[in-house]
Amino acid sequence: MEPIDFVYLGGCLLSAPVNELLREGRLSWALRRAGLRRAAAIYTLGEAIQFTRFLRGDLDIPPEIRLLSDIDRDWVWQPQWRACLAETDVVLVEINSPVPICYGSYSLNRASIITHIGEPLVARRPDLKAVANDWYYQGIMNANNEVRIELGLRLADSVPDDMVNADLARRIFTEAYGLRQKQEDFVEGIALLRDIIGRPIIVVTAVHRYLPDGRRISYWSDAVDHTIAAAQTVGLPVFQPSEVVTSYGLNRAMKEDLSHYREEFHPVLGAALYEAIAEVVKKDQSVVTRRIEAAE
Repeated sequence: MEPIDFVYLGGCLLSAPVNELLREGRLSWALRRAGLRRAAAIYTLGEAIQFTRFLRGDLDIPPEIRLLSDIDRDWVWQPQWRACLAETDVVLVEINSPVPICYGSYSLNRASIITHIGEPLVARRPDLKAVANDWYYQGIMNANNEVRIELGLRLADSVPDDMVNADLARRIFTEAYGLRQKQEDFVEGIALLRDIIGRPIIVVTAVHRYLPDGRRISYWSDAVDHTIAAAQTVGLPVFQPSEVVTSYGLNRAMKEDLSHYREEFHPVLGAALYEAIAEVVKKDQSVVTRRIEAAE
């Protein structure tokens, strides 16, 4: 059977079953044919919208923003990127966190901020580790502006002039912020992404960590419920990996940190994800027609 053509916007939890299906030849990553060597890690709805606009050629992203958005500086927009997105069978959108990190009109990638801004400063100033952690977790991710401003100024004043990306680091510490979205904002964002992409979409939920009793921990306690409600409001199907984790068994599915999947669980989750993808694909007439033509 011909592989299902897909694009995915997500992080490591989504890439685990996706990579398994790629190895099995059941999926084909559309953007690889367009020349991209890897997928950008995407954690929030804001990042997904931003990257989709980038793929379509509707948004140019400056080098310093690319550095903090997991987008390679040497990626030069090509018309085939837009074509691959417009013609793909399905798009997977994992909303790992409901808290977008904003900087001006851009959405930043949390891992990139830690790697390129936070860690370099702490390496030079180990005494600031606790301050940097509180700025990030309490000020940014918990959207506490009082903490963010106070600690951000302290960190910015501590950036050495000879540190790589020193000026950018100072601006991020003082100007970046986490946005606590209302449910209606979340619905509006998913609807916008749906309209921009214009292809069948599956929204994938994400659990940051599980407790030993199986309860789910997200950046907000009700983040998964908000994601499901918003997707259903705009008429998009939802895939919940947590349901597969529960049915397979928490300790069998998750590593000891209860945050990452065991290798042996990847095929199990991949099979469940493929079933959800196939169900969506067979309902879209444009996809069915394309696959029939490709098989002839």
